[in-house]
Amino acid sequence: MAIDVEHLPAAAEQLDDLSSAEREILTLLGEGLTSREIAHRLTMSEATIYRAIADLLDAIEFDAPARTAADLHAAGGTRPATDDEVAQFHQQFGPFERDSEG
Repeated sequence: MAIDVEHLPAAAEQLDDLSSAEREILTLLGEGLTSREIAHRLTMSEATIYRAIADLLDAIEFDAPARTAADLHAAGGTRPATDDEVAQFHQQFGPFERDSEG
């Protein structure tokens, strides 16, 4: 799941103790750059950037929203398979056990 980074820079501005480097990393993250791209741009290791991002997310108490199967279906304009559709799939491709999500 991708992190929705649209509001991260605004949230970070509430923190007075961020360094200029941390603000720059957060800004680049908000622009959609990956940790590898940020590392290349700032001439730092990807591991350093990854740790900095994790620390920043912790500092602003950012939690990625939980997404349920129903949310994914709604976003994709799909629906869960019916029992008949599952049975037809099993006939064509072999039986698979259902997990807790169906």
